[in-house]
Amino acid sequence: MKELFSALSLFHLEDIKIEKNKEVIQRYKDKQEKWQEKKYSYADLHEYINKCRTPLAKHGLSIIQKYSKEQTLITVLAHSSGESIESEFPLDGNWKTAFSRMQALGTDTTYLRRYAYQMILGIVGEDDTDANEHDAEIKDKRDTPLAKKEPPQTQATSTAEASQKQIDLIKSLGGRPIIGMGKAQASSMIESLMKEQASKPKKTNYNTDYKGDQLPDGF
Repeated sequence: MKELFSALSLFHLEDIKIEKNKEVIQRYKDKQEKWQEKKYSYADLHEYINKCRTPLAKHGLSIIQKYSKEQTLITVLAHSSGESIESEFPLDGNWKTAFSRMQALGTDTTYLRRYAYQMILGIVGEDDTDANEHDAEIKDKRDTPLAKKEPPQTQATSTAEASQKQIDLIKSLGGRPIIGMGKAQASSMIESLMKEQASKPKKTNYNTDYKGDQLPDGF
């Protein structure tokens, strides 16, 4: 592997600038059931190939990526001397239908090809924290920014915080409000406390202020 590694060392001396041309917006709910956002930047596969193609050819290097029969992605770094090294990544084959299989296969392949490409060359173009591209919205910085999607109204209503009136009612019924509890949770607690109060036996107040042989009601 002397020729290949020597060429790879020279390749690393090239001034290759990988630009993070994509942005991922990941939306999620925090512990208080409120919508939050995280943004990550990364360089797509097209950026890697375009920026590395000429420097690779200059040093007699080329990259080949292919599928194997075992449903893995094989990435080969080859040198003009005939020497080569390769890496292998498994593909997730748990797809329900033929249509979803092809969609998932295309998504997984693009995702893995990018990582395999930079790993075998020893180059970096990502933020330290990776983003989940499958569940996030992806937008190109060169295009018009995407409009922000608001969470469904039904979710916003069901996750609203409990009102002060609900909290006071819970306390009056002998309950302990939970910090940050939602309206639905408060309503459920109030209903439970009211049922508990209704199931308790009612106390009878007897009139003990009587004279002579007169007894209070119930005796």
